[in-house]
Amino acid sequence: MEGVYCVSEQSKICMYIAAHKKFTLPSIEHYVPIEVGAALRDEHFGYIRDDEGENISAKNPFFCELTAYYWIWKNSDADIVGLSHYRRYFSKYRINPDERYYLKPEEMEALMEQYDVVLPEHFYWRKHNLKSGYYAGAGVEPDLDTIAQIIQEFYPEYSKTYQDVLSQHEASYCNMFVMKKKDFDAYCKWLFDILFEAERRINISDYTSAEKRIFGYMSELLLNVWVARNQKRVCYKPMVVNETFGKKKKVLRICEKIGLDALTKAVYCVDSKF
Repeated sequence: MEGVYCVSEQSKICMYIAAHKKFTLPSIEHYVPIEVGAALRDEHFGYIRDDEGENISAKNPFFCELTAYYWIWKNSDADIVGLSHYRRYFSKYRINPDERYYLKPEEMEALMEQYDVVLPEHFYWRKHNLKSGYYAGAGVEPDLDTIAQIIQEFYPEYSKTYQDVLSQHEASYCNMFVMKKKDFDAYCKWLFDILFEAERRINISDYTSAEKRIFGYMSELLLNVWVARNQKRVCYKPMVVNETFGKKKKVLRICEKIGLDALTKAVYCVDSKF
């Protein structure tokens, strides 16, 4: 797999899978693993590496899966691109991790004829809006205000949307998506303009290792801002975590399969981001 940048000469669809370790690949055509933070380790897994070509691989401890974003932006020649994680995938179900339910290439292609972007179903904060939720997680005040200043200076037409989004109680997280490459390129130009400036202005030297993942966390919110401001047509898909079931999830899995969709969404999409 190493050195293979896309896998389809006809449809040019690539669903990249961000991974920092070896994992069991889905046996689905056009799902392509990409090793993130590859510049920081000596042993590799035979996947595409985010330190090949133009890259920001060494920033992975601070930018998280955005090192895969940057690599896709600068190096992929696919027409439709997406990103999932080694343990998170777009799927038909929220609970059932069977890969036969994962989003297929032909579904991605069909969706791109009707929508501009595929995103994970919203995560709902019960006690917070997006801004206070950010700080309740691993965010450090007043970093989101610094982003607001940068947006006002660089992209003032986005300022109101940014504030509106932060005041809401729900959003798509995890930086997973499917888009046409031309839209993804436009998004990355906007995103990295903002984040690289934030990197210059925010001193993270005293942050914890979790807090230093700041730019990955910020981008989760910014994707929602960019989609809203540009009035993109969004298809929200369930995001399944590929992990062993506990008793609670076994019950929800049964409910999901027999069609009790509202129940599983209410339980699984509220305060269950991680």
